[in-house]
Amino acid sequence: SADENLTYTFYDGVTDESIKPSLAKLGEWNRRFPGKPITVIVNSPGGSVLAGLALYDYLQKLRGDGHHVTIICVGMAASMGGILLQAGDKRLIGVSSRVLIHEVSAGTSGNVQKMDDDVENFKANWDKLAHILAFRSFLTVAEVKRKAYRFDWWLTAKEAVADGFADE
Repeated sequence: SADENLTYTFYDGVTDESIKPSLAKLGEWNRRFPGKPITVIVNSPGGSVLAGLALYDYLQKLRGDGHHVTIICVGMAASMGGILLQAGDKRLIGVSSRVLIHEVSAGTSGNVQKMDDDVENFKANWDKLAHILAFRSFLTVAEVKRKAYRFDWWLTAKEAVADGFADE
């Protein structure tokens, strides 16, 4: 079973609600099985940056707690799903799977000053995500940003491995 093998399947968009069961189950495994390998299978169209970073940070915590974390992309790791793929010690991608990298998508409303503040926050979030991607890949932050500038950058499994966004 998934519990016996410490394999969690995340087939969903990334939202505050969708990560709650992930955090609960991974937290349980962290307490019950200290230092044991954990696998997370991801098929996600992406979603909320902040929710995704919460799950990403928790996966990093598991690694820091001594778990070897393997992330396996099947289908797609799009947007925040691609960031989650970067959280593993080992990052695997199915031969037919795809990774999507793009700038942060968001909206704002209110007075001009509030909208300016929101845009600055969106830019800071994109900078954070580009750093995560560059750190785990063979590309610089500038190269990641250039390749995804105003563009949905879809990578095949082979391209994801070649650029260092997946290991195998």
